[in-house]
Amino acid sequence: MGESQWTQVYRSSFARVVGAAVTVLGAGGAVAMAYDGQPRLSAGLLAVAATAWLAFWRPHLVLDERGVLLRNVFRSVHLPWSCVLEAHSRYGLRVETRYGDFNAWAVPAPMGRARAAAEETEAAVMVRQRLERVRAHTDLTRTESNDADRPVVQWDQLAVVTAGVVVVAMLGLLALG
Repeated sequence: MGESQWTQVYRSSFARVVGAAVTVLGAGGAVAMAYDGQPRLSAGLLAVAATAWLAFWRPHLVLDERGVLLRNVFRSVHLPWSCVLEAHSRYGLRVETRYGDFNAWAVPAPMGRARAAAEETEAAVMVRQRLERVRAHTDLTRTESNDADRPVVQWDQLAVVTAGVVVVAMLGLLALG
């Protein structure tokens, strides 16, 4: 998606901090273990670092003039505005569409009092406000659907390959152990 004046990106600050910390500590520990002559521990720590990077650092939400992009751990879902009906955030961001519901890994659910008070997350408010603006300037009331109206789901090849390498490395470590 191209950047424009319309583009808004949401990334969980807490997840980014956790992702960065675990990735840096895991990678640093891997280097230390390799230097210390413990390659199995080093590989295990690299697997932890890669998993933290995939699960916490990369996921995000993008809103632009074309729709909503949910960049999850292993796949991305582009939801054109013409198919978006509503956004909910009681248990994390869930975008309701004409074709089913889609969840955003990058948006944590409200916790504690915020959940009890049914407070909306910042991301859900962003989606809802943008949807209202789009509806005010565009006729989204079409009843027939077409291919341009449908969600587009794409597997993230880098994430799948990274996870595959982690799994193979861990199985290799278990076989050696």
